[in-house]
Amino acid sequence: MLLCFLLLSGVAIAASQSCQNTAPLCGASPGWPLLSMCQDHDYVFASCPEFCGQCSCTNDPRGPCYNGGTRGGNPANYNEHTCDCNCVGAWTGDLCQYCSLTCVHGTLDSNTCTCVCSPGWDGPTCSDVCADSSALCGANPGWPTVASCSVDYVAESCHLFCGVCSGGSGVVTQPTTTTQTTTTTTPQPTCPNGYALIVNRGVCLKAFNDERTWSEAAAVCEQNGGLLAMPKDEEMHQACVALKNNINSGVNFWIGLTDAQTEGQWRYVDGSGITSFNKWNPGEPNNLSTENCAHYYPQNTWNDLSCGTRMRFICQTVPR
Repeated sequence: MLLCFLLLSGVAIAASQSCQNTAPLCGASPGWPLLSMCQDHDYVFASCPEFCGQCSCTNDPRGPCYNGGTRGGNPANYNEHTCDCNCVGAWTGDLCQYCSLTCVHGTLDSNTCTCVCSPGWDGPTCSDVCADSSALCGANPGWPTVASCSVDYVAESCHLFCGVCSGGSGVVTQPTTTTQTTTTTTPQPTCPNGYALIVNRGVCLKAFNDERTWSEAAAVCEQNGGLLAMPKDEEMHQACVALKNNINSGVNFWIGLTDAQTEGQWRYVDGSGITSFNKWNPGEPNNLSTENCAHYYPQNTWNDLSCGTRMRFICQTVPR
């Protein structure tokens, strides 16, 4: 089994290192900006295998990037970083799973990693007093009516005049004055701190680097209103694998699967049984020495083990 793990680890490492641009010029402008140069110049072809299409970052062993992130195609990433995630907006982390934004005068929507500014405030972090950037806003002749705000370039230049910073009220004032109307908005549900949103599932996941017994791990998950992770399908499995491997790809992680209630009848912690989808390692579960709790092996398959064993774990909860 150790040999199998070492072989699989070697394959993963080789896969992550096999698609590497070796120069920061690949795809850069100025630099080597044209794909046609891959065929016309041997040194470009040799230095830029990912840029030239000889290999792809699509099946990178670290798994998919979250929140709109992509792998490959970034001249700033080369050598062993060629296939690192390219995060969008304020998303950060190895898998674009964390939001780095701090909202000064507003609330954070952690699902989109954007700030919802309080009335009268503007900017990506709600730190700017709402203002127009053009002298034409509301001028006559110029853009004299609010109806002009339906034109995108008018709204872009006239945040104050067009009510862009109104917080939904339709009437914008400076932060120290009173608005004419009041609108109560309901904040978007968000994941707890450190959890990654799996958009298609409406589930938040987090891999913990602390070692706990199975029951202790379950208690930690409950503190965040959740359960041990239940990888019931391929998408949830891939998300769990990506998160755990981002913490430590060489160790075991508990999941929410057990046959403690009835021997041989494996059920997820929400009470549902295993369907056709499973990731049991060959020969498992074998119930050796009363093994009633399931975990991920480093090679991303499941195994049964004594519930009193201490290891890392994965939790899932829902946005709130």
